[in-house]
Amino acid sequence: MPRTPPGTSNESETAGGIAIGEALTRPALAADTPAAWLASHLAALFSHDDHDDDADEPAWVEAGWPTVDDLVADDAAALRALHARLVADGTPPKTAATYLAGWTGGIMAEAVGFALATAGAGFVLDADRLAVHQHRGGWLDGIDPGEPPAVLVVAGHPWAGQPGVEVVDTAETLVSRTVDALVTACAPLVDACRSLAAVGRAGLWNEVGDGLGTAAVTWVDGLVATEAMFAVLHAAARAPAAPWKARPSLRFAHSETLGPVPVAQKGGCCLAYLKERPEPEPDDLDADARAYRERFPRAPGAPRYCTTCSFLDPGDCAARQVFWRERRAANS
Repeated sequence: MPRTPPGTSNESETAGGIAIGEALTRPALAADTPAAWLASHLAALFSHDDHDDDADEPAWVEAGWPTVDDLVADDAAALRALHARLVADGTPPKTAATYLAGWTGGIMAEAVGFALATAGAGFVLDADRLAVHQHRGGWLDGIDPGEPPAVLVVAGHPWAGQPGVEVVDTAETLVSRTVDALVTACAPLVDACRSLAAVGRAGLWNEVGDGLGTAAVTWVDGLVATEAMFAVLHAAARAPAAPWKARPSLRFAHSETLGPVPVAQKGGCCLAYLKERPEPEPDDLDADARAYRERFPRAPGAPRYCTTCSFLDPGDCAARQVFWRERRAANS
């Protein structure tokens, strides 16, 4: 697989053999301006309408919009407080630090990747203006880029010529400059998470790379994933400036009832399987969870991996995601 999309023509540039010009000139999620796209499509990706649903649940911290500076200020005091609470709740220290890398840098990367794949544009994040949303339950679950950041597009994009939009010569330039800015914005957060526990930077950066390289395109309602989207994200996850070592993958798996189903597999691991959790009794599970357990039984003592975990066999990883897509479709 090429590390970056080769060639000089937008239509001929490829990643993994797939032309990416379509994704960069004909956005799957359109809007008149970058600001309108952020206010509609990105806002929908990080919708927080469910906050009121758990108002009676105990909250770790009040919901709010801490900035990146807030999170790393005073020797990352805010992140240290979140980490301490996770550990107090039984999460191993290095798992908690990895969670926080995913909740901060990983979410930023997800936003950037989602824009590349569905808007065909590179949003150049500015950490000085960026804010991270904090759910009342304690975790961080979205970003607000503030004023629309600088935007990169290739010739032929609908936003070309608008204020704040720069037209670049090639898709390779667009991807590399966008990823460069993302890495710069995430570096203080990764460094802060590294200071929280005995966990390596490689694993923390993998959470950023996985956010960028999968970017929610396999599960967003109403979005039809395409090979061109996958190719753009493939190129982004393999950009020259990428400090992460592992590489996520996107592909289509077959469902007997739905046909091709987009599935993602991480390159890294969030280490959630290290947390000891009691096995729920069958009567405590809903119908979907019971069906999942029957379809994918877990041997006693075997690690409980996430459905997108890199430690799963690729076929098993895809089958688990197809299962949930079929159940979701049947319940809708």
